[in-house]
Amino acid sequence: MVEVFQRSQIKHLVMRWRWTIYPTVFFLCSRIALLGFSQIAMIVSPGLKWETGSRDFLQQYPALDGLCRWDCLWFEQIARQGYWEAKATNFFPLYPLMARILHVVTGLELHLALLVISNLAGFGSLCVIYRLFTKLADQEAARWGLALFAAYPFAFSKESAIQNRS
Repeated sequence: MVEVFQRSQIKHLVMRWRWTIYPTVFFLCSRIALLGFSQIAMIVSPGLKWETGSRDFLQQYPALDGLCRWDCLWFEQIARQGYWEAKATNFFPLYPLMARILHVVTGLELHLALLVISNLAGFGSLCVIYRLFTKLADQEAARWGLALFAAYPFAFSKESAIQNRS
């Protein structure tokens, strides 16, 4: 009797979360592509924009090193020491705070924690967008919407919508 109940619960959970298969596969494929392009870029031009600071850990992994550029230094410094000067307040504190918590709890290197948090947020956004599109339209429209969002995420912003109307 207990086994039948457990099987029915598992079947119910599988049926309830089946919709996450497409966004999960899409996310994994897009991350593999991003890592591949990052690896190529770092081989071709290893000195791409890097402000200052230590990135010894990431230099061992060029594909990851390419993903932690531009503002990564700022977020890493905020996660380590908080807001140390006025111009650092340009960065919203939730992202470095979450990376800091992950770093403290798991012992992950801080740059890697930043990448983990941003990728988890990216996966969550793909799931939410896919779910919204399936509620508003059908599964095919949701797949196209997800692909378009991944190709050009800024197209869904309010400013883009206003500009497209003019």
